Amino acid sequence: MTDRPPVSELSEQDPDVVENGSALDPEEIDDMTGAPVWRHLQFIRLADERGAKMPADAWGGYDQDFDTADTIYSAEDVASLPHNRWGVVGFSVPEAPVDSNLIVFDFDFHKADADISIDNIQSAPRGKIGPPVEFPVVESQNGGAHVYALVEQAPVKESDFDLTHDWIDVRGEAVKHHVVAPTETPGVNTDYSIYYECSIPMFSSYAELMDSIALDGDFIGEFSGDETVSDAVGDVEFDRAANAPGEMPTCYQRTLQFRAHPIKRDGHGNPWKVDTLCALLGLSHGYTVEEVADHFEEYPPGAKVDKFDRNVTISHLRRLVQKLETHELAPPAAATLRSHNILEIGEGCACDLPGHFDPGKENVSSYLAYTEATAADPDELVERCLQLRNEYDELDGETPPTTVLWKVAREHDHVEVENPASKALTKDERRVARALFADLTLEGWRDD
Repeated sequence: MTDRPPVSELSEQDPDVVENGSALDPEEIDDMTGAPVWRHLQFIRLADERGAKMPADAWGGYDQDFDTADTIYSAEDVASLPHNRWGVVGFSVPEAPVDSNLIVFDFDFHKADADISIDNIQSAPRGKIGPPVEFPVVESQNGGAHVYALVEQAPVKESDFDLTHDWIDVRGEAVKHHVVAPTETPGVNTDYSIYYECSIPMFSSYAELMDSIALDGDFIGEFSGDETVSDAVGDVEFDRAANAPGEMPTCYQRTLQFRAHPIKRDGHGNPWKVDTLCALLGLSHGYTVEEVADHFEEYPPGAKVDKFDRNVTISHLRRLVQKLETHELAPPAAATLRSHNILEIGEGCACDLPGHFDPGKENVSSYLAYTEATAADPDELVERCLQLRNEYDELDGETPPTTVLWKVAREHDHVEVENPASKALTKDERRVARALFADLTLEGWRDD
């Protein structure tokens, strides 16, 4: 069992790890895996009364498309709108590798009989490769806590969790129940504050999550519901290769190298996730459990040999083999590896795994992965997106990055942007800008 270091200790070690109390500009946070990731939360308006948790609007509930719903707001919307009481309903990242759901554990410590508090929350990696995972923690006005995580499974019921205490509740998109947003989020003013800030960790299943969080030395419960895990490449059923290839595939080799790179690994929000992706790749390519363990020993975590435990590694690899053979898990697609910065933007892999293609030949489904490396100049970014739309039919109708919408709106004679200096648009301004971009041509933009 490993305790999570206190916030004060982390702040002394690395001031970039914890930004407690800061209002971070959403434009500065573009990486799904970087800390913090509050910009990727999805919000609803709460009633104006201080302490109220009820929605201010009939917002449509959880059975709608959050990305297109008029009553679901992004962090950019929240930062630019006058309303300041918000609830968190979900999490969304463009070009996300798999579907995932936000889950929040709600600890009401004031109802506990024992002397226990937010400081007793621990991460407890049972049977995992690598160091303990970190969880973002939000403190409520009465000393309670919200602990955030993501799970690559469909939403479930609260009754699917057997929790050790009746003062622990399950909240979040995973069980269709919102929570109050932390006040450090730009545009938010609530009685909830960020106690420990890091990226939100992602788990392949609810059972895996329940093996990773404890309270004062004991796990907080078990998951007793359906164990079906979302496929990393959609509804594809993948069978492991019978034999390993003669030459190690690029995707597997690059993930091993990333795992062993001290700076890249330490800078990743969820290093244990990289280990799991790496293991899935090696096993899927036909390497045996012993061979993958050898590779992991050759590429130890952060190049630290003393951090490698062969017995724990083999135990976890065997568990992953079972999940691969029962199709509960699939190897990560190239898009997944790009989202973790293991592969470069726009880069593929010429192996035979699903979702891996010859470099430069992947289907484009979002502007995001193909504009991250573009110069920050808004004019160049607009031109790049228009070029991409001309080249790839899949992008027709897709929404470009916020900077593009802002630039298009500012340049149009009949659109008056409310706050032109911040690059933030209101919801109505975004709708107009999307329509303008849809009608815009590359030639027309260059002529202007």
